[in-house]
Amino acid sequence: MRVVIAGAGGYVGRALVPRLVESGHAVIALGRRARSLPAGPGITARTVDVADERSAAVALARHIPRHRRSASRRLPG
Repeated sequence: MRVVIAGAGGYVGRALVPRLVESGHAVIALGRRARSLPAGPGITARTVDVADERSAAVALARHIPRHRRSASRRLPG
């Protein structure tokens, strides 16, 4: 399964991403700073500000089918 982790360079994200990869998942790791994002087989790192909807959509466009991205439009803010 493909899993998107926003904040992958943070405390929880850096612990979660390797566990997901070890479990056989393909991970799209999102974070604000490239140097803090995890790297390795099974991980696609993308520098993005998830608070910026356009930036996040561009970063994910190649990895998630359009119908799955539509849920993000329902978030408040």
